[in-house]
Amino acid sequence: MVFKTQDTPPVRPTRLRAAVLGAAGIAVALTLSACGSSATSSPSASGAASGGSTAGASANGNISPADPSKAGKAAELLPQKYKDKGKLVIGLDASTPPGEYIDKDGKTIRGYQADLIKGIGQKLGITLELENAGFDTIIPGLASGRIDVGQAGMYAKKERLEKADFVSYAKIGSTLFTSNKSSKSYDGLDSLCGAGVAVQLGTTLQTMLEDQSKKCTADGKPAVKVLTFGNGSEETLAVGSGRADVGFDSQETINYLIKQTNGQFKLTGSTIAANIPSSIAVPKGSGLDKAIQKALEEMMADGSYAKVFDDWGVSPIMIKQPAINDTGSAS
Repeated sequence: MVFKTQDTPPVRPTRLRAAVLGAAGIAVALTLSACGSSATSSPSASGAASGGSTAGASANGNISPADPSKAGKAAELLPQKYKDKGKLVIGLDASTPPGEYIDKDGKTIRGYQADLIKGIGQKLGITLELENAGFDTIIPGLASGRIDVGQAGMYAKKERLEKADFVSYAKIGSTLFTSNKSSKSYDGLDSLCGAGVAVQLGTTLQTMLEDQSKKCTADGKPAVKVLTFGNGSEETLAVGSGRADVGFDSQETINYLIKQTNGQFKLTGSTIAANIPSSIAVPKGSGLDKAIQKALEEMMADGSYAKVFDDWGVSPIMIKQPAINDTGSAS
């Protein structure tokens, strides 16, 4: 997979460069990670991603204004509740480039997932407000009405389907990775017994590790030491600093991390759980799923879907048809 170089490195790899400097660098990196942990919609001169699509760019990089001239048939499917509200609040976990991350200004959310949802907003003819939210807060946020859409590469697991509906927009795999200085190697979940594994809190990958840990102990082997972190930056920092033996994350995220840190990390083993549908989440029964599905179909038809993925160098994860509540092998 080939990634285009952004004009400035994203925040997550910058923190990790600090981590390899030792204890002082780790402290600096953790301080910087706080910059990407809170929601914001403050004005930013950078607008949309300078290295990616410019769909929905505005003076405020986290507000994507509606443009009626760009609305498609999908706008007709938008439930009246949201038309009356006049905007959709989008929750993104802005700690996992190239999907979504906080730009150098400490405010603007960039990434292919951010650009994709902006394109969807244009097809729906409605203004979007992008909010940085912890991954594990997105489903509860949908249930409470705090956010209207979750765009954080979620898997449509059966337990999540009880609380939300999902529209797929990509298919990705997951991978194990270590610091480039590590002499340890891993291949598959069975190799993780006794290892300290960094993973993001609330993800399907955390569940997979916890299930594997039970399997290890049942087989008389040491349990997996599952180390959970509130965002992707802290997860990879733990691997870079040696706090964790190995990390577990989406393959396109780690490929991007390796590229942006000049090889300070490396993949270990083969892809795990490949080709699982990555989906946008909406409140259960809200009707937003059908509108978003139609918007994606229109983006696919006019080429704007492919442009987003190509601009960010992640074309291999594109799909041909968005599906509603497709669990793939994540169930």
